[in-house]
Amino acid sequence: SVIRVTSESLFKEIVKVFEDHNIPWDNLMSILMDSCNVMRGSKSGLEARIREKTTHLLDIDGDSCHHIHNSAKKLCKPFKGHVEKYLTDVFNDFKWSPDQKECCSEICLILGIKFTAIENMVPFRWLSCYDVSLSHLRILDALSILYFAFIPHSDKSIYFSILAGIYLEKNVSSEGKARIKEIHQYLSEKKMTPEGISRKERIVQKLFKERVRTQLVLHFYTAVLPLLKKYVCLFQTKEPLIHKLYDEQEQLFLDFLSCFLKHEVLKRKNVKQLLSLNVSEDEVMLKKSKMFLGSAESIVSKNLKHDTVVAFLKQANQAYVECAQYLQKKLPLNNSLLQSISAIDPIARGYSVTADRLKRLPKLVTNVLMQEEEMQYSLDVHLYQVDKFLPSYTDEHGNVLQIDLWWAAVFRSNKYCALSKMVRAILSCFHGPQRRNKPKEPVQVPKNAPFFLPVVSGLKPTFLIEDSDNWKEKNEKSNILDVMQHKSEFYKILYKSNETENCELKFWCLMILNMLRFF
Repeated sequence: SVIRVTSESLFKEIVKVFEDHNIPWDNLMSILMDSCNVMRGSKSGLEARIREKTTHLLDIDGDSCHHIHNSAKKLCKPFKGHVEKYLTDVFNDFKWSPDQKECCSEICLILGIKFTAIENMVPFRWLSCYDVSLSHLRILDALSILYFAFIPHSDKSIYFSILAGIYLEKNVSSEGKARIKEIHQYLSEKKMTPEGISRKERIVQKLFKERVRTQLVLHFYTAVLPLLKKYVCLFQTKEPLIHKLYDEQEQLFLDFLSCFLKHEVLKRKNVKQLLSLNVSEDEVMLKKSKMFLGSAESIVSKNLKHDTVVAFLKQANQAYVECAQYLQKKLPLNNSLLQSISAIDPIARGYSVTADRLKRLPKLVTNVLMQEEEMQYSLDVHLYQVDKFLPSYTDEHGNVLQIDLWWAAVFRSNKYCALSKMVRAILSCFHGPQRRNKPKEPVQVPKNAPFFLPVVSGLKPTFLIEDSDNWKEKNEKSNILDVMQHKSEFYKILYKSNETENCELKFWCLMILNMLRFF
């Protein structure tokens, strides 16, 4: 049966765990969820309910990787699923026709192309469209030769020039051409279901009759989507990167706008002005043929007046505008907290703007320092800025150290106690999906470190808790509890019955508790 979970039921379970273990709500630093109404609804979402208990809860914003996946969806939308439907059809065709895989593999061998299994696009993860499109572009010639066998005999002469071009480009031998002809003969004699016939007709339509359009969109996806994927890949690593959130979002935003807006417009405006810029105005946009289109530019330049190219340029322009408008709305580039947190990066040390941002933190993160520690914190900031004896932020090979490793060395030096307390609190904040865990696999996380757990109804998770030298420092503030002391209680709550009805609620409780501040 389907378990219905509401924000109210989740909230009650969280409150119960806090009260049962006498954990002060002041211990909760931040909470991060996806953007669905149950979690982040402004009036009755889970986050709104928790904020009633903890007015100091930090505003880290929603899951930025989730935003970027959704922005990829916005980018793809104007193309009306042309490529996505084609990718799905080819995947299903190979799935139900295993012999086609062998034929395609042999054709790749003849063409000198590396064959890889046909991948499927994940419908709710739009950036997966990039990986699958890239794979299809690489073997597009092989697929074209393969599906030529399914073109009606009366139309083969119309599209044979495509094959001839591939043969010439790949320098296919006469023996290779003869073998391909045998493969075509074998495939054309196959008995197919009505669904299979319909599916192959759609694929032939995209590969031959609408070939230019298919190539243009594939090239566009593989050129532009990497800008978005780069951000997601960065924040799916295991290391804490909360100090990079603002800078990386700002860079992503500027990089994306540079693909279709006039560069002089971008140079004249700061980020705040760019957030309010009307990106759909012709005055600020590049000519459609001058937009960044990746490898599609070579096709466009040769066929500027072709109806297919004109329609594609219009769709590409719309894709850029709609995706940019979504980024303007969703990226928290006006978030002063994230701006200030970027100052804990050791690379930023030694600049006046860094000191200003660090000094802002006690007013933004209000539940870390006691009143008598605030003056010491201000002095710590000044001394930290010019300390020549702090360790290098790079290793012997010149690689930048993880921020928690670098700050752990500062913690061990017992310098800057107030500043260190603030940094510990910030580094414990959860900021993104640090790793993708497969259900029923152990989840390995550093002790006391932030982590991500997928919410899977009915899943009984297994945990391997590892010690970490980076988080051994203890907080001297008497009313702060080390949540990991309650590890056994967590397990009892989670596993006290074999019933799965409350598993998802318990799962959320455990996730929330592990977002608590550790000193």
